[in-house]
Amino acid sequence: MPTQDTRPNRSLATRILRGIARAFTFVRNFILNVLFILIFFAVLTALIRSDDLEAIPHEAVLVFDPAGILVEQKTYRDPLFDTVFGASGGSQISITDMLDALDFAANDERVKLVILDFSRLYGVDFAEVERIQEAVLRLKDAGKEIWSFANSYSQGTYLLSAAADEVLMDPMGDLIFSGVTASTTYYKGLLDKLNVNVDVYHEGEYKTAIEPFIRSQMSDEAREVNANLLGTYWDRITQQMTSYRNLTETEFASYATSVHVGDTAPTSNLAQLAVERGFIDELVPRTFLKQRYQAKFEHNLREISFRKYLPHALADTNASQNVVAVLVLEGEILGLESAITGNRSSWVQQIDRITKSDEYQALVLRVNSPGGSVTESEEIRRALERYKETNRPLVASFAGTAASGGYWISLPADLIYAAPMTLTGSIGVFGLYPNLENALNSIGITNDVMRTSPYGLANDPMVAATPETHALRKLRVQRYYDYFVNLVANARNLSVEQVHQLAQGRVWLGVESTEIGLVDAIGEIEIAVAKAAELADFADRYRVEYISPESSFRATFFDVGSRLKHYLAANLLPAEWIRSRTLENLRFLRDPADIYAHCANCKLTIR
Repeated sequence: MPTQDTRPNRSLATRILRGIARAFTFVRNFILNVLFILIFFAVLTALIRSDDLEAIPHEAVLVFDPAGILVEQKTYRDPLFDTVFGASGGSQISITDMLDALDFAANDERVKLVILDFSRLYGVDFAEVERIQEAVLRLKDAGKEIWSFANSYSQGTYLLSAAADEVLMDPMGDLIFSGVTASTTYYKGLLDKLNVNVDVYHEGEYKTAIEPFIRSQMSDEAREVNANLLGTYWDRITQQMTSYRNLTETEFASYATSVHVGDTAPTSNLAQLAVERGFIDELVPRTFLKQRYQAKFEHNLREISFRKYLPHALADTNASQNVVAVLVLEGEILGLESAITGNRSSWVQQIDRITKSDEYQALVLRVNSPGGSVTESEEIRRALERYKETNRPLVASFAGTAASGGYWISLPADLIYAAPMTLTGSIGVFGLYPNLENALNSIGITNDVMRTSPYGLANDPMVAATPETHALRKLRVQRYYDYFVNLVANARNLSVEQVHQLAQGRVWLGVESTEIGLVDAIGEIEIAVAKAAELADFADRYRVEYISPESSFRATFFDVGSRLKHYLAANLLPAEWIRSRTLENLRFLRDPADIYAHCANCKLTIR
């Protein structure tokens, strides 16, 4: 009798084992390859960043040409990524670094001429414009010659450049003033088409952040607020232009608001028109700049770029043991960890680390945020209250925006400083609850609910809210608003009635907020730092340390992917760019209680 052949079974088992072995081999090789790539990029990055400090020429032209997105404080960015993709990939420029470089140049006898070129600087708000303008004026007061050059000027780059001794432009360029704009994206039409209902609850007559979900255009209240802000900003720009360029208001308005194209255009040569109207001093190709300054100064001047000049300005020889910490809270207040924007875990951890450390004798809170999650805002405020229990000074400094949740987190401060055009206030809250029941029913998905309480599934977007749930949500929003108002009243020594009058979600400018008690004084961060040092009883000698953001490896890893996606969307995939911009407007909607303190009127642009 023949023996039964078991080879097929052995063959199957062998194939399974070999498959498992190959899978392990693949995983092992994949991990090793990833590690190799990471090590390779780490070495390459070190080589990129380890350039020797370039000597400043004895007679130098500082080409001040920062490139990137202007931020209060840089978060981690892979230098290799920035080298490959440049500013559009999201490289960052710290405004503190820029101002330090300009102030260093003001006292640097080697620098004979500064050429400003802001054409590759992005994301500048009006408060930052004024800080840079003041630094340029300090350069002039120090006796430095300042030129500005651009192939074409946008409104923003021109505002940064107008104080220069000479404003130059390429003959093929132009200068167009785009004014100040307030734009809001509305989703009601889309939600209606999708049969999505949104239940909204708000406290504050001017709390317009809910409007994109329930309207298709601005309400009268939103238009009133925006009209006031736009008018004030434009008046400020007019004042600056008439001062820097020695123009009348009529001359500026005639050029800035007139039509430059069509049959009524005074000329088709927009560059020449800018010269004739007094906005540009001379039309010069970029290639002729060197010839121009060599002829004027009669020296063999050599250029040094902003990137190579900056390390000299940042060389810190101050070894004082008196330290004022500066913690930058920038961006919307979210609940998820991100390497791009601030988050509760990162900010609270940093505040607690400062609180527990004996290294820092004073803290300046630099705020540039329109707010966001109420829950996260309160977590940050409580962390600052824990710091205050150590009896060390806490001073808040407002940048371009410190509104709603951004104002909430600043209330523990001993003193609050704001820039003249800071957007602040917006004391109000709202709740936002999407309901998908009708949308799901329209495609055949239904939900049958049994519950022992009318509050069951109260936050489930698949179930319509009961009358009791509506009442509960209104009560919670009212409670948060009253809590916010009482926080302001106690912190600012105002009555609850006074706060109610200036609250209602209304946005105030820095110059207005000092008059109504929301801010103590007008002043930039340098004044806030000096005041913190004074409160800490420091002598004249102290040093300032910016607290570096702490990001997890996971957040940093996904940040690279996010920046790559942003680059591809902006340069290759217009539809993806539109989608990402739309979602970006909604990214703050992550509060666990679905209640927010967010300023919707704080997105003015001056491009």
